[in-house]
Amino acid sequence: MRNWRQRLLKWLQPQSDPGGANHGPAPANATDADYIALLIELLRAEVESNSDPQVVYPLLGQHQDRLDLTFAETVKLWFQGELNPNDSEKNQFLARTLYNFAIDISNFPLGSRANNLEKAIACYEAALEVRTRPAFPENWATTQNNLGIAYCDRLRGERADNLEMAIACYQAALEVYTRQAFPENWATTQNNLGIVYRNRLRGERADNLEMAIACYQAALEVYTRQAFPENWATTQNNLGIVYRNRLRGERADNLEMAIACYQAALEVYTRQAFPENWAMTQNNLGIAYCDRLRGERADNLEMAIACYQAALEVYTRQ
Repeated sequence: MRNWRQRLLKWLQPQSDPGGANHGPAPANATDADYIALLIELLRAEVESNSDPQVVYPLLGQHQDRLDLTFAETVKLWFQGELNPNDSEKNQFLARTLYNFAIDISNFPLGSRANNLEKAIACYEAALEVRTRPAFPENWATTQNNLGIAYCDRLRGERADNLEMAIACYQAALEVYTRQAFPENWATTQNNLGIVYRNRLRGERADNLEMAIACYQAALEVYTRQAFPENWATTQNNLGIVYRNRLRGERADNLEMAIACYQAALEVYTRQAFPENWAMTQNNLGIAYCDRLRGERADNLEMAIACYQAALEVYTRQ
């Protein structure tokens, strides 16, 4: 395992190299060969740079015109052709590299966001052919969680279908990411699952919001202010959003809960430390005060104005 980079770089020889490894079935046409050559170049950069975005992103930027849906399909076909049932180590290395590439392409700020997410999904799904739950449970759960994020953000396909896929991925991850064994990963996945339930299009809206509340509250069992202040604040803000939109319970009570969550988040989300998050939470708090049913209506509207004006100190037109 010590020389895995050297071994992987040997496997990832350009196809034009007569001494290179056999890369599965020959491409059907020159275009396929170009895609495979680009994929190998990108994977080599991942390995050589230890997945450094400062190395990988410029390379992605140079080839944006070829990072399309055909490239995403090429990834799957190439990876399946490369898998060797008699070389578990090679399969693991390839899956790890493809997983790292999926993270980079999903975070790549240029090009088509829709296409980038399709490539990330293709890479995660391909990696799961090796990163199975029986063989590599922790890697399987990590990949399921990231696949869930990609489906949650996906721009192609039916939004309702994508959110159901995200829920399935997160729930799968939680089969391994238990609170006892992986408390931080469990909390992260619970928070992610809460986001999807909050936005879910299928099922009863009221039920989905209750599920979201349960997920956020679960996450807060681990994401305490003392141990994980930023994650705590993020989850408090998310919980505030759900309480503000909640359909069950008393509307007045829900709005008080939302206000309390936003105010809690602002204990960590200060203007100095997290200006953008501070402005976002001030804006959310303004909405809650505007809708508030308790207290004097005139006072609540003044509070809302103050929150919006505070947010505009950061949210400038420029």
